[in-house]
Formats: sequence, structure tokens, C-alpha cells
Amino acid sequence: MNFFEKYTNFIKKHQKLVFIFMLLLIILSIWGIFKIKINTDFTLFMPKHSSYKKRYDEMNKTFGTSEQMMFLLEYDKNLRTIEGIKKLRDIQNKMEKITGVSMVIGPTPEKIPVGLTLKDVSKVNKKDLNLILKYIDNMDIMKSLVQKDSKNYASFTVMVNESSKPLNALKNIEKMLDIEKVKYYVSGDTYLQTKVFDYLLKILLIIPPLSIIIIFATFKARIRSLKATIFSVFPAGIGALLTLGFLGWFIGEISVMTVLVPIFVIVLGSADGLHFMSHYIEYYRNSKNKELSISKTLKAVGVPMIMTTLTTMIGFLSMLVIQSDAIKQLGMASSIGVFLAGIATWIFLPLIIFKNKKITIPEPKVSKVTTFLKKLQGKNSIIITLILIIISIPGILKLQTNFNMLTMYKKSTEVRKGIDKISEVTGGSLPIFLTYKTNEDILSTNFSNEILLLEKELKESGNILKAVSYYDILSVMNNFIYGKKEYPQNSFTAKILYSLASSQNKSLKNFILPSQKTGKIILFPKNLKSKTLKNIETLINKNDEKTTYTLSGIPLIMDEMNRRIIPDQLSSLILATVLVFIMILITQKNFFIALFSIIPISVTLLSLFGIMGYTGIDLSIITSIMSSLTIGVGIDYAIHYSGLYRHFKQLNAENPADEAFNYVSTPILANAFGLAFGFSSMIFSPLQIHTYLVILMWTTMVVSSVLSLTLLPTLVKKLK
Repeated sequence: MNFFEKYTNFIKKHQKLVFIFMLLLIILSIWGIFKIKINTDFTLFMPKHSSYKKRYDEMNKTFGTSEQMMFLLEYDKNLRTIEGIKKLRDIQNKMEKITGVSMVIGPTPEKIPVGLTLKDVSKVNKKDLNLILKYIDNMDIMKSLVQKDSKNYASFTVMVNESSKPLNALKNIEKMLDIEKVKYYVSGDTYLQTKVFDYLLKILLIIPPLSIIIIFATFKARIRSLKATIFSVFPAGIGALLTLGFLGWFIGEISVMTVLVPIFVIVLGSADGLHFMSHYIEYYRNSKNKELSISKTLKAVGVPMIMTTLTTMIGFLSMLVIQSDAIKQLGMASSIGVFLAGIATWIFLPLIIFKNKKITIPEPKVSKVTTFLKKLQGKNSIIITLILIIISIPGILKLQTNFNMLTMYKKSTEVRKGIDKISEVTGGSLPIFLTYKTNEDILSTNFSNEILLLEKELKESGNILKAVSYYDILSVMNNFIYGKKEYPQNSFTAKILYSLASSQNKSLKNFILPSQKTGKIILFPKNLKSKTLKNIETLINKNDEKTTYTLSGIPLIMDEMNRRIIPDQLSSLILATVLVFIMILITQKNFFIALFSIIPISVTLLSLFGIMGYTGIDLSIITSIMSSLTIGVGIDYAIHYSGLYRHFKQLNAENPADEAFNYVSTPILANAFGLAFGFSSMIFSPLQIHTYLVILMWTTMVVSSVLSLTLLPTLVKKLK
């Protein structure tokens, strides 16, 4: 009695014990799920030892937190009336009273300068209207009251406390604006992070069940047995449940990346269940004996099932070399999930089959797709492979590295619409920050001219839409009081205006600290592409003779992370490929079969990067997931084929290559299209990165499965 027969006999004899054990695991997992919290922190994406992250933290420590949200309110009525001004002032007062809000910069200041005194805006009358409007219009680039396309817009910049919960502040502000019955748009790093919470919740509740339904329908079309299809998908569902329980008990949270884990487990974990049930049906059709059919199935595909589970785990674990906590969490959690789904397949399927009285066994049916693929074996498969390689090369040369928080969201989402609208109306949405430190008098005319000249150069370069600094604020005040649209040309006037501005503008300390001879400029880039950010940095480095300039901000941190992607991704791919090759070599005990098994997945990787180049999908921390996953998942088909080839060769089959093809073609195609269709459920996700994963998964599944059923048999037949 071999191992597989002993194992089958053990499950049969101890059905109740095994069932109770698994039931306890399921109960514990459900309990663990209720412990899960949603983490929306984007710092998980940030690379360790990031110079830009260090700069960003130092800036926040010096000037206070830069966490902010911008609200753009849209009105049909004219806001340039005394009623409109008071209404906006009232909204700002309500925002300032919300817990977690530290400061609000709105279109109407609390006080405006009248001569060298300040006047309370809430107490002005119609006689003062022109004075207020003049002050607002003089704000120039900082103007927060705009008329555009017959609409009136008012923008509010809301600063949140570093220790508060931004999500609560956001929801309370939105609730207040809904009561006011005003249409509004929102942007800002804080908003993007807090909004992710709602999106992750929707993804968790909608995508995994949808994936199961789609995979089930695809498998049913291939297996043609309702019960067998349910059984094949069931372990993956259990594996996802166990994984979520594991996350709840040992990690305690789900992030924008680990939200993919249950989807990966359901889609990828169903592969073993499908192969098991497909082969069980074949053996049961001939023997009508459950125990014998289960043991024969495990003998034929047991080792390949273990191998495919391990190779998929390797694909995920290879992500650990990428310098991002988010990717490392995803890789570790997904590998554990795939392992649990593999265990569930070995335990649950034999148990369910023994418990079930009867499974409908459909008559064998030759698929037209299978027949077509068999015709492609030989020279045709080699020609197809060469065409794929040649076509992929120009696409690979088009690849670029770009990733930022904006590209995460689809243009149809509330987030992207809000950001695009704010950028259109105000000329900026997601900023970066330029801090400066000097030994000169920071309030002097000479130094102010240096900063304003730098701002002018940056704007004229076309890389930024606008810049806001302390010197812009004082230039506006100088124009309003003295009628001179420039920074005060003598230090006495500058200090008077600084004192006046400080008393009426609490946010001024966020721009300048004269005692420390340091300040900050807010820059709004025309876009967040790597080239644009690099151009801005190059221009600033040219102005680095007398003053120390330092660029920082979330977009720059994300860009730095992207620049690390290529070497990290290359290391990940090499590690995964080498480990998979070694595993196949150990199990097959044949160097050439191991080498041939790697070829389809290598061509698949080239095709994957080619598709990315042609479709404009940039290399990023997100797409790095797919390249590692391609090796771990795409190799499965080659493993199942080579495993069956070895099995039939040991049985002295007349033509083991064709016998292996006949057995594995149906489950491989069902699995490939089941996984591709299953991943397609992610199209309904509000995140654009998930749509990219769908495109890349389809490429991986189609190319790897077709080459494993055409090119690999062709190469194997060359062996004696």
C-alpha cells in the first residue's frame, strides 16, 4: 500500500474526526474575521530608508503636519455679494469647530486689513463689500473665490490634527456640507487615504463572492457536473476564509494591498480543486470505486498539486525582496492563503466525496479548443513562440516607471472626478513642498527676490502650475494696502506687513519661521509623472549656491519607490525562476524537462511586459506583483503536464506525451480561463490598479496555458 492509498484510507476511517477538526478551524477563522481593521495608510507603499520620507518627516516636525484636504464648493448663485461672503464665512466657522480640524483657510479671511488695522469680516456691511472683494481679487494665485463656466466656486483648505482620525473629520465635514445642500469636490493626500476605507470595504464585500460565481460558471462549463464543480471550488472558498481568519488573529488589519489576498486565494486556490476533481471523474468513470479513484487521483496529480502550491507560494514569497511593506505583507499573506487552500483541497475533497452518495459523471467529450491546440504542436508552436518574442520586444522598450496615488483610482470614481475638477478650477490639487534654509535675513528684500525669482523660473519651465509662499502672501498684502504688486522693497514695511499678516493669518507659521531662518513653498506640479518631478528637482538644484533647498512630499516618495522597482523586480524574478527550476528538477529528476518547463513561463513574462508597454501600463510597485505571480501561477500548467508525462512514462505508456496532453488539457484550459474570468471580477473595483491586474492576468493565463499545451509537448517529444 503506497502513501496515497494509506492517506485515502486514513480519511475514510476518520471522517468524523477530520470533519470536527476542520469545523473548529472554520469557527476560529470566522471569529478572527471580526477582529480585522482596515488600514488606509499609504506609508505602507513607501520604501524603507527613503531620503524623501526623511525630508517629509523633518518638514512636518518643523512646520507642523502637512496633512490637509481641499474642499471646492460649487454654486449656481453669485457669491460676490454680502450674503455670499457671510455664508462662506459661516461654513468656514462650522468647519473649524469640527473635531480633528486644526485650521481652515477659506476664500474669506476672518479679518481684512483696512489701513494698518484689521476689520472683522463677520461684521461688515454692504458698504464694505467692495473692500472685501478687492482683497479677495488681490489674492491672485491664492484666490479661493473663482467664477468659471457660469458656476461659482469657493475653495477651503482644511488642516487636520496629526493625532486625530482624518476619516471622522472628513465624514463630519461632508455631513455638514450635505446639510448645507451644496455640491462639493474634495482632494488632498489625507482625503485619498481616508476615502480608500470605503473602497476597500466595497471590494471585500463584492469582489470575492463575484469571483467565486464566475469561476464556478467557468469550471461548470468545462467539467459539466454541478456537484463536481461545487466540490472543486469549495476548498478555495474555505482557504480564503481561513486566510481572513489568519489575518484577523495574527495581523489584525487589511490594507489597500492585502485586500487582494482573499481574491488571490479564491482564484488561485481553486486550481488544485479543479485538477483533483477532473482526474477523479476520469478514474471513477472506469472503476466506480470512490476510495480507489481518490488514491489513483492523488497518485497521478498529488505531487503536481503540491508542486503548484509551492511554486505559487514562491511567486508570492519572492515579493519579499521588494522594498515595500505593502508588497511584503501581500506576498506573505497570499503565500499563507495559497498554502491553506492547498491543505483544504487535500483534506476537504476526499472527505466530501466519501460523505456524498453520488456525483454525476458526464460522458467524455472532446473539446474543439483541445483539438485545435493539439494541431498547433510541432513547428507551429515554435513559430508562435518566436512571433510572441519578436512582437513583445518593441512593447518592452516602451515601458516606463510611473505610479502615484492618482493613478490608483479610475476616472469614473468620485475621488478622480473631485481631483480633476479642483485642478481645473484652482490650478492645483496634490502638492509637493520646497523648504529653504539660509543664513541671511529671511524677511529681507534681497532674499525675498531670490525666492520669488525661483518661483518664476519654475512656473516658466511649465513643470508647475502655481507656487505659494510667504513672499506671495506679503506681495498680495503690499498690493492691497500700498498698491504695489511686489514684495515690500524696504525691511521696515516688510516687518510691519509680517506683523499684520501674522495677527490675521494663523497659517503663516506653516510658511515661514524667521527665528530659524527657514520657510516653505507649496508647489503644484502640472502632473505627478517622474519626468516632471525630476525636472523640478533639477531646476531647484541649480539655485542651490547660497540657500539650502529641500524638496519633499508624498508624490516624491512614491516616485522614489518607483525608481527602486526595476532592480527589486529583477531580483524578485530571478529568485522565483531559480527556485521554481530547482523544485522541478528535484521532482522530475531530469534536467531537460525542468529546462523545457521554464521556457513557456519565460515567454509569458516577455509577453506580459510587452503588453504593459503597448497598453501604457507603467512599471510600478503594483505591476511588480503580477510579474512575480506570473512565475508562481503560470508555471503550474507546465508542472501538471510534465508531472503527468512522467507518470505515464513510468506506466510504460506507448505515447506518454500525448497521454499527458489528453488528461491535462481540459483541466488546464478550464483552470486558465477560470482564473482569468475570476480575476475579471476586479473590473468592478473602483481602483484602476485592479483593472491593470485583470489585463495582466489574462495575458499570463492565455499565453502560459497555450504554450504549456503546445510548445512543451513539442519539446518533450524530442527526448528519448
